[in-house]
Amino acid sequence: MIFKKNLLTFKLFIVLFSILFAYFLSNIVLLFFENYVDTDLDNYTANLVYLSDLNRADSGSFFFYYVLSILSQFLFGSNDVEPYVLFHAVAFISTFIVTLACTWNIRNLNHFLLLFPLIFMVIMSPKLLDVVASNLRAGLALGIFLYAVELLHGYKKIPILILSALMHLSMAPLIGLYVLFQIMDKKAFFRTKPKFLLFFVLVIVTLLGAYTMKIFHPLPLWSNGPLYMLSIFLLLIFIIILKKNIVKSTEGYMFIGIMLLVLWSFMLDYGAIRFFSYALPFIILLAVKNPNKTFIYKLIIGYFPFFILYQYYWLSNSIDLNLL
Repeated sequence: MIFKKNLLTFKLFIVLFSILFAYFLSNIVLLFFENYVDTDLDNYTANLVYLSDLNRADSGSFFFYYVLSILSQFLFGSNDVEPYVLFHAVAFISTFIVTLACTWNIRNLNHFLLLFPLIFMVIMSPKLLDVVASNLRAGLALGIFLYAVELLHGYKKIPILILSALMHLSMAPLIGLYVLFQIMDKKAFFRTKPKFLLFFVLVIVTLLGAYTMKIFHPLPLWSNGPLYMLSIFLLLIFIIILKKNIVKSTEGYMFIGIMLLVLWSFMLDYGAIRFFSYALPFIILLAVKNPNKTFIYKLIIGYFPFFILYQYYWLSNSIDLNLL
């Protein structure tokens, strides 16, 4: 009885932390992202103006913007200025769900305090922050996907995973990787095959996935520089070296698979850098599911230089210094 009471109290603490953290991050977005021309906020406000233009209805995001416009008119009776309020609300919701999914399975307060520096650095990483708190559909879709994977069990996951893909098509490759892992896990593939073979399967699957995306879902050419790409590759190598048998866990498998999608996209000159954002939460989940203190300390210390680098890269480009 005491254990259940303590567990309930801690879960309430996690929910409260997720709410406060999401509020903090969504306000950062209002300060730093409103003037970015490539965020969903600008697309959203533009679509509110041009919703009567049926030529725009072929956009995959048109229905999403249309629903938000109806909601804006219902709540405020106008869609001129108030979209900023709705943007703040959607940014808060998506950030809350992602934070909750990443922290829900933390075991106790001591475990949480140990993980907090990693949680802060990963979620504050500009690429992830941009997705969960600046891009409306992608942030919600990622939150829904992580919620299904981390908080739901059995067949309850299926409709929520489908919902995430309907919200944003970029969730489809993540769902494919997750389903493939579940199939191989049930077939005892991970327990009977060497790690090299598992990596080889991931390499081939992600290559086919990246090539298929490039054919059927064209995107602009890769825009990030080679130094940034090198940092992504080094982060992948660091995590692989740090965690033995990483490919045999759901979180490790997903992290490696998504990072390989990013690497293949770079080689194919396909602008899918968004998937790097999708990989980052799995760093937290790796530490949540592996409560070994030594592993967590090494992960925090090892990720810190990447965190500083990504902040530097983001700020230098934001103020147009073109340092990288």
